[in-house]
Amino acid sequence: MRKLDAREYKLLLNPAKFGTLLTKAHANAFWDGEIAPILDRHWGGSLCVSDTFDKLLERILRFWDTRDCALTAAEFVLRSRVDASNGIADSSRQEIALKLRMADFFVVANTHLPGSDGATTKFEEDIAPLEVKPQGPASPVVFPGRHSTRSRYSLTTKLDRRWDQSNRTEARLGKLFPTLEGLLSRPLVGDEALVGGPVIHELAAKGTQVRIGKDIIGEFTLTCWYFETAPGPPSVAEVSFKYDTIAGEMPGKAARRALDLFNALQTGLGDYVNTDHSSKTAMALPKSCASLA
Repeated sequence: MRKLDAREYKLLLNPAKFGTLLTKAHANAFWDGEIAPILDRHWGGSLCVSDTFDKLLERILRFWDTRDCALTAAEFVLRSRVDASNGIADSSRQEIALKLRMADFFVVANTHLPGSDGATTKFEEDIAPLEVKPQGPASPVVFPGRHSTRSRYSLTTKLDRRWDQSNRTEARLGKLFPTLEGLLSRPLVGDEALVGGPVIHELAAKGTQVRIGKDIIGEFTLTCWYFETAPGPPSVAEVSFKYDTIAGEMPGKAARRALDLFNALQTGLGDYVNTDHSSKTAMALPKSCASLA
């Protein structure tokens, strides 16, 4: 059974708050105006290790599934991602990531999900606010009276490969991830083409850090997704912080501090917190699969 590599707390934000394309200046203004006051109010600023977003990653990504949503139905997510930091996305080779994500720790921890040569695999905990998923596209997210969390565990295998149209087939997917077929409800079918969700322009600011424990540093990321090419607010915005475990373990005081920080963000960010959606991935899947996520 795999040990947990890392934990990441994720909070969806109101995308209308972020105007047009995210810049480091915009990200740092958000930190100084919204996050830093929360840290000061609860911990006197003692948690902060770095208070500057000094990196801005720019990438193009897309999510994929079979025509009958066999991946989503089995709680898998397939994503392609390519660097676009120079303004041009080189699609000849992309990072291909296959993720099994569900609430059952032991099912995920005991799943064997290797990739072909050069693949890396990580086992992580994704932590989000406890909420009730909306029943329809116009239904708001419902939060409990007292802030809490829900966890899903993810096993993610990544590799770099060509991902042009000729490679985006069920047969090719089975070769890239040789145990996948046995984890689905049906065989992967020859040259059947995969179906893609919307093309997403991603901007992610990184660099701010907080001290979760004596030797445990959490790094914040502010992420914006743009589904349209025209200038305007992002379609999705999210703030998160992530830290590595210590050989799969986490001291109780550090875990409590991380939880307290996440609950403080949910309360302190006020109308920055998104109440329209419960999952950014569900918005990025092919339309026919989104309702299953």
